[in-house]
Amino acid sequence: MTEFPADELLSHGDALRRLARDLVADDALAEDAVQQAYVVALTRPPRERTSLAGWLRAVVRSCSLDLLRQQGRRRRREQRVAAPSPLAPDEAAAQLELQAAIVAAVRELGEPYASVVWLRWFEALTPSEIAARQGEPVKTVKTRLGRALQMLRSKLDARPGGRQTWLAALAPLLQSPLPRTAAAGVGGGSSLLLTHWLGGLLAAGLLIAAGLLAWDDGVTAQGAATPTSGAVAAAVTEDVAAVPNAIAGSEGRRDLAADDQTEPAARRTAAGSFAPSEPTVKVRVLGTDGEPVPRAVVLYGAPRAVARAAANSDLPEEQQAKLRRDTAATYSLFGERADTDVHGIARWPWLAPQGNDRHWLCIVQHEGDYAETWLQRSSSPEVVHDLLLQRDRNFLVRVLDARQQPVAGVRVVSRFADRNDEPRQIDQDLGATDDAGEIDVQHVQTWCERIAPRGTTLPMLVAIDLPGIAVATTIDANALPDQPVVLSLPPCGSLRISVLDATGAPVAGQPWVLREHEGASDRAFGATTDAAGVATFPRVAIGRSWQVASDRIPPEPPRIVVGPRAPGERVDVTHQAPATAVLHGKLQLDAAALATTSFTMTANAGGRELPLLRGRTDDEGRFVVIASERWRNQRIQELRIHPFGGPEGYTGSCAIWHGDRELTAGTHDFGSLELEPEPIVVAGTLLSPTGVPLPPDVGLAVEAADDPATGSWHSVPLRRRLRPNGDFTLFGRAPGAALRLVVTTANRLVPVPPLRFRAGDRDLRIELHRGGSLRASIVASSQVAAFCQVPLLVPMGDGSALPHTPPFDPHLDPRMARERFQVADTPLETEFVWPAVAPGRYRLEIWARGLHRPLHVVPDVVVADGQRNEDARLQHLEVPGLRTVTIRLPQAASVAPVSPTDGLGLLAVLDGDRPANLCWQIDSPMAMFATVQPLDVLVRLHGHRDRIVRGLVADQTIELEPGIPVTLRPEGYAVRAGQTLQLELTAVDDVLARARPGLWSAAAGGSIPGYQAMTSASDCADGTAILRLPAPGRHRVTASVRDGSGAVRSLAAEPAELSIEAVGGTWSVRLRELP
Repeated sequence: MTEFPADELLSHGDALRRLARDLVADDALAEDAVQQAYVVALTRPPRERTSLAGWLRAVVRSCSLDLLRQQGRRRRREQRVAAPSPLAPDEAAAQLELQAAIVAAVRELGEPYASVVWLRWFEALTPSEIAARQGEPVKTVKTRLGRALQMLRSKLDARPGGRQTWLAALAPLLQSPLPRTAAAGVGGGSSLLLTHWLGGLLAAGLLIAAGLLAWDDGVTAQGAATPTSGAVAAAVTEDVAAVPNAIAGSEGRRDLAADDQTEPAARRTAAGSFAPSEPTVKVRVLGTDGEPVPRAVVLYGAPRAVARAAANSDLPEEQQAKLRRDTAATYSLFGERADTDVHGIARWPWLAPQGNDRHWLCIVQHEGDYAETWLQRSSSPEVVHDLLLQRDRNFLVRVLDARQQPVAGVRVVSRFADRNDEPRQIDQDLGATDDAGEIDVQHVQTWCERIAPRGTTLPMLVAIDLPGIAVATTIDANALPDQPVVLSLPPCGSLRISVLDATGAPVAGQPWVLREHEGASDRAFGATTDAAGVATFPRVAIGRSWQVASDRIPPEPPRIVVGPRAPGERVDVTHQAPATAVLHGKLQLDAAALATTSFTMTANAGGRELPLLRGRTDDEGRFVVIASERWRNQRIQELRIHPFGGPEGYTGSCAIWHGDRELTAGTHDFGSLELEPEPIVVAGTLLSPTGVPLPPDVGLAVEAADDPATGSWHSVPLRRRLRPNGDFTLFGRAPGAALRLVVTTANRLVPVPPLRFRAGDRDLRIELHRGGSLRASIVASSQVAAFCQVPLLVPMGDGSALPHTPPFDPHLDPRMARERFQVADTPLETEFVWPAVAPGRYRLEIWARGLHRPLHVVPDVVVADGQRNEDARLQHLEVPGLRTVTIRLPQAASVAPVSPTDGLGLLAVLDGDRPANLCWQIDSPMAMFATVQPLDVLVRLHGHRDRIVRGLVADQTIELEPGIPVTLRPEGYAVRAGQTLQLELTAVDDVLARARPGLWSAAAGGSIPGYQAMTSASDCADGTAILRLPAPGRHRVTASVRDGSGAVRSLAAEPAELSIEAVGGTWSVRLRELP
């Protein structure tokens, strides 16, 4: 065990006080935190030698958070028992007299009872904290508190008037304690404290001990009903743990804090406060020696909920900014809290995932040790999650200017080589310096394992992260320095970009990036324009040229600017959008102006729909819309405006302009446009289950059939209105094809199959069901197998054949799990959740993407309405004989995708000559499969010949030959300046096109539209288009021309088809405009 001399401890005092003040924002509390840290250092030093400065900072942080929690609890209890109305003078005097008697009775209790009562109710310590201070077991403290309450009750019974008198005086204290003015007038500050603590909390304890205050029912004293204060009762839950249930009330001991909606987030979860049947989350805290740690505090919470609570708090902005840099401090104030028991296990109520908060972040800080982990809120309540404490390691960074003065607001990063890919450099953001020019870099042990080692060291650069500034120093993450890492900031200038739209108005909220023009680094730095349209880079290197560009899609060419040349110089750059069309007009409804209404605008240009624009009318119904680049110089024949009606969606009206106008740069006035009702494509009602509100994220879409026989559909752009009662309407123009309505539901409702309808139907009724839920976990043999495996929940009696479309789509296919999570304690175990399943009997089939039969089947899985399936057969499943196969395609590294969604090609697992129903899109030079048998694979890579490889049982590198060479020479069409001509060949008779398999794309993160046909495309250069085909056969010829705005127009091609042999060849193609 390491011992520290007192002088060495005191030498760190100033830095520790500054850290504590940053955390607690109070000088007195900060001093208490530092003194507590000194006591820990002298009485419980670390077992092994460590950085004293870093270890002390960790201990001070832990002590500061404990003090914040105590202060918060004390403040909340004062607020809970604050007087709602003044008392009459005689009532106040009676209560003061009784409180004085209580104080005297407490003093007469003698030890060990008087001290535990004083610590519990006057100093607001919890039983666990009292036990730690007195060195006694928690159970002993609770027993003494229960005994003390009974002794106090007996003493008060002996007062004149007996129990009836003191009960009548104490009961009102639960809701109406003595007002502050009366307390101050009688006894000053100490009486005020006694009024709040003894008058409220001890009153509750005494009434409970008397058997007259139940945890969740009103009490009757002298025949008068007195409402129970859940907040006060919750505060004494632990104190009456030793009181028999017969005295405590018919409901026994119950954790009221869980039901108290006014209780702030950071509340105590007492051990033993859950009913035996109530599912709980269990986290076991293990020390650095691997042994359980009793009486440790586990902070936990859903990140979004904690962030909301912090943002909505009344803390000063300065303290909120500091909390944003300290996760543990934030969770201490706004998260939840659970203490570990004698076995080191903390428990809290298990909750199913709600909304977007699907994880808990768990944090433990204990005597200079630290640990954090993420838990899935859908993980099984039966699992005990181990949280292993590590020695908390941190260091201090200080940034000084040329005059050795601290500099605030400077971002600093740690830069190191990735342990798993050493050529790759990782930047770990360390934050920005505070007013003292310092960053307290915390919990280095949680991320330093990613650093590539050099012998016994973990080298990393600590660097200033500012444009063009290369200031860094190397340290060893295995041996962090005791003294601050000092970085000297060289003289800098600044750069400001003022952004204006085409009319000269400032553009707010637009992101911009800054790069060195000819520097060694390609690092991009970002800034967003403020309300005045200004993006500011406050510190940049001097004597450099910069590339500035808006971070938009599609990207714009960067602009080269000369930066500051002298220290402190500021360079101002103005960027105004190029001149474009500005659309003016006025919207009217029944000849009256449609004021302050948002809308969307679309236009038809020669049969093509232009991209959507958005706008809003002013108080007089007028609008001004700046056309985007894709609208510039387009000749439009129709303009449509659709008002937007807020959360419910579109209003169902439309204003239409007809004419012929080219949108050149300048102002275009479309006059007054009258709104008319828009055609209704389909309308109906969504019927939500009783007691379940309609999900706000329910989706409604209409699809039209391309070829109903093969199951090919495409989405129809329509406008939607959905009211809270479930009434929906979709407006627009319906195509003359078979239609179906696709409803995507929230996770807590059973998926709805697509519903066929006729255009104009207005009485569709779609019932939504809650169903039951089911959870299964699969243990994989490797990360590859975990990535590839897919469980499907199939109704008993259905065949196993997978659908062609849509393949593995969780929105349309109820067999797919809606959610998947990695199990925290076993990285190779994945948990799959079906939160809403129609009641019935199912079988669980485990598939691997790309295979044509399931790997494993679990039959007779029963799902009951409103219940969670707990079938043990579905937990910790392993697929016997599963092996993984990795296919490497070296040529894929030099292949570009035909389009952003087409990938580089595909891999089809074959069953004989028939491809599997789901193929694997090639997104990189490597593809992975999981299988129980040898694989036959067809490889198709753009620009290369198809290759079939049979009997794959192990990892293999596949070399491909160049594709069949084809040259096309276009004739009969003159390409104008700014246009690009493209020719395409699409296979007519292709084995994959016949099978129409679905595709799985790792890059897209799931299934994408099914495979249509083999297509090769090339732009014409020097009058020819050169293509490389994967296979011979008949091919359809298509041609198109693209102008500078991105608009595409199709051309007719003759011959329409070519028959191409394996040797390839050259063909002439005559092109002409379509009528």
